[in-house]
Amino acid sequence: MKHISSLIFVCTIFVLLLPGRTAKAELWLSGRVVNGTDDGRAVGKQKVLLYESSSVANDQKPLSEATTDHKGTFRFRLADSLINGSFYPAIRFQQVDYHGQSFKLDQKESLLDDLVVYETTDSDANIAVSMQHVIITPGTDGLKIKDVYFVQNTGKRTFTGGEQVAADKFSTFSIPVPADAENVSVSGDLMSCCSVVKDGRLHETMPLKPGYRQEIVTYDQPVRDRSFVMNRHVVYPTAVLDILIPDSAVVVQAAGLVGMGTLNIKGLNYSHYKIEQIAAGTNLRISLAGLPGKPMDFKWPVLLVAGIIIMAFIAYGIWRRRQSEKPSPANIYANLPPSKVREVLLLRIASLDDLAADGKIEQEAYQSERARLKERILLLADLAAK
Repeated sequence: MKHISSLIFVCTIFVLLLPGRTAKAELWLSGRVVNGTDDGRAVGKQKVLLYESSSVANDQKPLSEATTDHKGTFRFRLADSLINGSFYPAIRFQQVDYHGQSFKLDQKESLLDDLVVYETTDSDANIAVSMQHVIITPGTDGLKIKDVYFVQNTGKRTFTGGEQVAADKFSTFSIPVPADAENVSVSGDLMSCCSVVKDGRLHETMPLKPGYRQEIVTYDQPVRDRSFVMNRHVVYPTAVLDILIPDSAVVVQAAGLVGMGTLNIKGLNYSHYKIEQIAAGTNLRISLAGLPGKPMDFKWPVLLVAGIIIMAFIAYGIWRRRQSEKPSPANIYANLPPSKVREVLLLRIASLDDLAADGKIEQEAYQSERARLKERILLLADLAAK
């Protein structure tokens, strides 16, 4: 009997140690996919992937995958070694990627928030700007402009774009960027990989899902003068546009512009202006005057003045030379015979008499000039007699 008991004990231990029969702890993570366009209707037969939140690689592989049932429910089974890790679910629905909230797995059975997806549209009728900040910082070489847009999709469908701006890329939102803008950069929810500059506008090409996005564009605007005009075509209805300029002597003008005083942001004072309720299609003209401009470069003015002085000396020399070559009144008739000179003098006296008769010359000047001409004729007669 003792031997039988020992045999049973050994067999039991052997069975417990057999490969594949060891009990393994498991974690379960479940959730549901719903259609936000159709008032939360369950979305079945859709593949859901689970990713680790700490991974930043673009080509990361999913930890697990599951398929939704007719109730839209999915369930991941994970190893217990992943306890206290952070994860998020992802799904591709109608060619648009959706990510759920990051979730920390801290118990064996966890329930995720609903993963909401939307049907798509190519109409931008529900795209608007709830608020826009234009921050203008003047400098000696121009302006640094920062445009901050709070973009809103008020509908229940994801906007996938209208105008095609590149191969397989469609514009879902656009921001004006001048052709001569320099050092253009994007931030916020706007990414350089998904942005295309075309026809004076920077186009966002990522789908715009229902809700809000913050899109930021920063660039340097060269300015040649102490004034500048920003011409902007407003594509989307804008509830509020704020213009902020570091407190200075810059004067801002635009249709509908209202001065809001001074606004302090992080210890820096800004002159604050506001325009409200700008309709789509408006051509907005923002005029800036009193800009710092570039510091005076005295090199060229000095060279210009020196050049003018040199040219004046040259012109004066030419004039003096021509004056010295000009014949004096005494020798005008030097090359004419006396008879011809007398004839010319008589004609001049006759012309002088006509002027006097018509009252076109003062009597004193007339008498003086006539006497001088007669004296010249008498002198010629004396010379001829000798």
